[in-house]
Amino acid sequence: MKKRDLSIDLLKFFACVAITNSHFDVVYGPLSPIATGGAIGDILFFFASGFTIFLSNRGEQFFDYYKRRINRIYPTVFAWALMRGAIFSSDKNFIDVLLNGGGWFVSCIMLYYIVFYFIRKFMFGYLKQLLFAIVIMSMGLYFVWDKPSIYNIYGDTYYKWIHYFMFMLQGAIIGLTVKEGRMTETKSRLELPILMICIVSFFALFSFKSSESMNFIQIFTFLPLLGVAYYSYRLCMKKGMLRLLEVPILGKTIRTIGGLCLEIYICQMFLLKYDPLMSVVTKSFPFGIILASLAIFVTAYILHCISNIWIQTFKDGDYDWKSVVKVF
Repeated sequence: MKKRDLSIDLLKFFACVAITNSHFDVVYGPLSPIATGGAIGDILFFFASGFTIFLSNRGEQFFDYYKRRINRIYPTVFAWALMRGAIFSSDKNFIDVLLNGGGWFVSCIMLYYIVFYFIRKFMFGYLKQLLFAIVIMSMGLYFVWDKPSIYNIYGDTYYKWIHYFMFMLQGAIIGLTVKEGRMTETKSRLELPILMICIVSFFALFSFKSSESMNFIQIFTFLPLLGVAYYSYRLCMKKGMLRLLEVPILGKTIRTIGGLCLEIYICQMFLLKYDPLMSVVTKSFPFGIILASLAIFVTAYILHCISNIWIQTFKDGDYDWKSVVKVF
């Protein structure tokens, strides 16, 4: 049986927290400035997604490879389309939700999977060189991209579909390094300080997005973000961090939230614009923070269960109800 990397479970938890926090500006009320960190959460998601991608059979055919990726993600998207129509009475039709209900992240990562197949087939021995080339290319593309559309290179722009690829590739490289035993926990205490330096450097460089003449400095945020992804994983590898997963309630909470990362990602933006919920949340600060968090968590868990039912419906054999409700 393949040994599960608990460090990735922990990393996904931090990604979920960062992403959700960045979308809580309305929920936080007077504390709205702390609703940030979305780019950090995104790169941790992509890093975790890429971590295992090269660890499977390298000889499989493209359609078998891509089928497994579809089966991993699209049952959740399909279940979300059902939920939005049946539970939330969404005014969008089923097909529209099915095609776009997963948000930009799902569409983006499904394209990445295609590129990764051909990288694994033809460029497997040059992954680090490819990562370096993508960093340089992403920086260079800034100067030929339509400037109004990249006022914020981590915002609502297709430009980020290019540069986020580097973090998924970085995750794949680190995954291979761990598999080959070339990366293990060290006794060094520098991971956390270096991680903090990378985070501060990211925000310092990112602050130039508001300057018309100095906006280009944003492109240098790629460098500290690569450090954030790397040292976040290194920190999650440490025994002291992994012991958090052994604490009865805390450990299960962390692994459950990490296990629901895709579902949380898919449903949270809809819920944070859902008027019946937000009309209550915005009037009950600070308790609205707890209410909104619970709403996202419960919806994500129900989505997870419906997705598992959908998967089992099209498999031979009886329903395994324990695996339906199980997250990890």
